[in-house]
Amino acid sequence: QPICMLAQHLPVVELVVFLDEVNTSSCLSSIKEMLVDRNINGLPFPENIFFTAAINPHTKPNENEKDDISVHRRDYLVHELPEALEHLKCRYGSLPDSQLRDYIKRKIEMLDINDDTQKMPLDDYVQSVLCDSILSAQQFCMIHLGAYALDTTVGENSVSQREIQRCFSIIDFFWKLRYDDELNDRRENNDDDNDNAPNPVACIALSIALIYYFRLPTVADRVQYGDLKSATREQFSKVLSRTIPNFDCIIQTELERFVTHENFLIPNGVALNQAVENRI
Repeated sequence: QPICMLAQHLPVVELVVFLDEVNTSSCLSSIKEMLVDRNINGLPFPENIFFTAAINPHTKPNENEKDDISVHRRDYLVHELPEALEHLKCRYGSLPDSQLRDYIKRKIEMLDINDDTQKMPLDDYVQSVLCDSILSAQQFCMIHLGAYALDTTVGENSVSQREIQRCFSIIDFFWKLRYDDELNDRRENNDDDNDNAPNPVACIALSIALIYYFRLPTVADRVQYGDLKSATREQFSKVLSRTIPNFDCIIQTELERFVTHENFLIPNGVALNQAVENRI
């Protein structure tokens, strides 16, 4: 009602209404009524309201693999669109590798011009590692995630520019992260914080791990669940190690350093095993 009132008040202005996650809702009939019939509960919308929406890819289960058990869910709470909405659907696809690389470089340039002294220094080597790592991770997930879907394009929708933005945010978090022992040493020795700055490449590796690596099962997970097809962390590590040598070792070392009884209040009797470390 407020949108309709605004549209009536500004008849020369086109109002764009964006509906997100449309096919995860339980009211697709009402959405069809708005987008196709241009009314709701029989009340017509003003002509200057334009509707657009985003949907998630709908994956039909493979009937030949009903008894197969995968490590992670293959399906999400995504409903099939009503037939009346199918003809309105457009797929925009993913950026080509060359454009994706340019996009990442632009993001790096935006970071580099920031005068914040706490920002991670981005020399040519670090920029190259950051760009190549994100690009490799995106390509791996586009190829391997969603591989079970009958529609082969679903895998391309498994990652987007949103993951890239998250990488930059998390890199900044790890760059500014200081452990208690580091802070105590700095106070005792009157050291500059930059003297104890973390390794920029390790920060990049950790951000890649949180956004991409931990989405994948291990080989042991696949064996346990009888899943013979899912891409694994070991495969991902092999690809990333071309850009960040010993990628998996860096992650495991930092994981053991980060998840400790000193850093987290962990109840007695809870073992700090791989599963707990990964969850945290």
